[in-house]
Amino acid sequence: MKNLKLTYEHIKLITLLSLLSDNLAGAFFGADSVLGMILHMLGKIWIPLVFVILFGGIRLTPAVNHKSLRYQIYAFALLYAIPFFIYLKYTVTFKAIKEYYTELGPAAWILNVIGVLLGIAVARLYSGEKGKYIFFRSFLFWLILSHTFFIFAIKGLIYGTPFQIYLGVHLTVVVICFSMLVLAMFHRSSRGQMAMVFFLFSAMIYLVGFVIEILSSSEEGYYLACIVEYFGEALLFIALLYYTQILCKLKIPYFAYAAQFVISLCAVCGVITYRKNHIFYKTLSVAYDGPFPHLRLEYGIGFFAWISYIVLLSIILITLMIITAKKTQGFEKKRIVLSVVCFIFCWIPYVLKLTGITGTYEIPAIGMGVAGIGLFLVITRYGFMDSLTRAGELVVDSGSYGILVTDSTYKLQYQNPQIMKILGRLEIDSDLRENPILSKILKGEINMIRTVDKVYDVRVDEFKEKNIRQGYMIWVFDNTDHYYALEKIKEIAERDPLTKLYNRNVFQERMEEHLKAGGTGTFIMMDVDNFKQVNDKYGHKIGDAVLLLLANVLKAYRDDELLTCRIGGDEFAGFFVDVTDEDKVKDTITDIMTNFAKQLEGNGYKGYTSISVGALICDKDKSKEADFDTFYTGADALMYTVKRAGKNKYLVKSM
Repeated sequence: MKNLKLTYEHIKLITLLSLLSDNLAGAFFGADSVLGMILHMLGKIWIPLVFVILFGGIRLTPAVNHKSLRYQIYAFALLYAIPFFIYLKYTVTFKAIKEYYTELGPAAWILNVIGVLLGIAVARLYSGEKGKYIFFRSFLFWLILSHTFFIFAIKGLIYGTPFQIYLGVHLTVVVICFSMLVLAMFHRSSRGQMAMVFFLFSAMIYLVGFVIEILSSSEEGYYLACIVEYFGEALLFIALLYYTQILCKLKIPYFAYAAQFVISLCAVCGVITYRKNHIFYKTLSVAYDGPFPHLRLEYGIGFFAWISYIVLLSIILITLMIITAKKTQGFEKKRIVLSVVCFIFCWIPYVLKLTGITGTYEIPAIGMGVAGIGLFLVITRYGFMDSLTRAGELVVDSGSYGILVTDSTYKLQYQNPQIMKILGRLEIDSDLRENPILSKILKGEINMIRTVDKVYDVRVDEFKEKNIRQGYMIWVFDNTDHYYALEKIKEIAERDPLTKLYNRNVFQERMEEHLKAGGTGTFIMMDVDNFKQVNDKYGHKIGDAVLLLLANVLKAYRDDELLTCRIGGDEFAGFFVDVTDEDKVKDTITDIMTNFAKQLEGNGYKGYTSISVGALICDKDKSKEADFDTFYTGADALMYTVKRAGKNKYLVKSM
């Protein structure tokens, strides 16, 4: 038990099961029964769990909008409270509730509290795995709405009349189709999405027509229902033809759609004009041979022609899918097989009617509901999109570069897994200009991102359609190896191999650039005293160590204070940037000499050597005339004057 952790999938399942328990308790058992109270207690688990799901997702979402989170919690509270208030208002009075709990005693309250505590105990095991913030954002609302729906649905099944159940089932499927239609419209754009939306829209029209038929009890009502049904059915088979084309990557010619449109139009016209010519129906009347009135039809030749056509078309479409499925594998195979099952399910209600299982009643909700849900899964779970779009997205998701896509207002629309590793997960629809790093990237202020161990190059591309800006794409490339390779090459070109100070060429170039720009400064030459004797007596290894100690002292100064280099051998040069005060120059040279002596003593080289320094100050009036050679010659002469005077000293003069 110690290592037991619940994943997101477990939490979702427990939440739904506890919700079902709560519904069963209210619908099937009296609240004063022992079993009813136990089910109520178990049902209370779902209340804390929805908060756990929400905060678990937030924990996995670094870029969470906390203001949005507050509104979600308020909405959750309202969605939970409003249906409960309506239930109390129209089923029992508050007084009755008070008497009810008084009659049951403290046990009822205790069991409810135990249920909530049990939910919290289970929630503590939640590991936060498989968190997707976009799902948490909608899961709460669907849960609350479904809770209310389940309560009334279960009670309707128990206490409702056959007519109410029959109507309720079809209305429910209409709502489900509408919900999936909305979700499909906001799903990732593709031709697969268009086919799905077209199918759901057609199915909804057909089912709405059937709901009109159920609610009707007159010939005129049934007549209107038939027209709506056939209009929806005609659109439905055009949608299925288009769906098959996209799914199987077929080239269905335009005349096939034209023929489908003409045949569908003839069918709808046949229904509309049946009273005049009786081609589609001979008679249309009300039947009373069941628990409630329903439509009775006497079919004509037009009806049988239409049925023969759609059966033939369905067989052709299913055959094409099966042939394509045999040539594919993986997700493509799964989505085609699922589509075939959905197509077959569309016919189940009519097969049941022919067998007599449902009597003279049709239940198209069975077929349309299952088919709609199945086909919706095809585009959401199995990624039914254009093959090129799918392939492109797979490349983007599996590539080594990060990608962010925004709309024209800089709102985030897409981010691939690699960018999340670099910048963390960003909230979809968030304004990237509010992110400090991304704001600078979009403004063109930075084109590189550096982390502890990585260097990324950044590029922003604007994409347009018909010369209208649609948004921006931010590319982030891992350029670490290339960057450090260039740094290494640059170091070799600019730095002395031993001391890593600038070499003479780079030093000269930077110093002269400063002087040409109107700057001033002081040039110093430094020479290690008795360096030849150090090499001869202690060896070149000790000699190199001495040079490195002096280099370390010089590296303590920033380039904008003292630019330094190794001229060659035991000679070093420096340039005090914009420093012409003699006292300050002397103080800094003294510090360099003192620190070098301390370094020698600290490393066991006390008395081995020292440095001699010559410094040449250049005021602003002469800076533009001076160059490296002028400085070098003058400071070098001063340094050798010091050496002849006894070494380990300095001499400062103005130019």
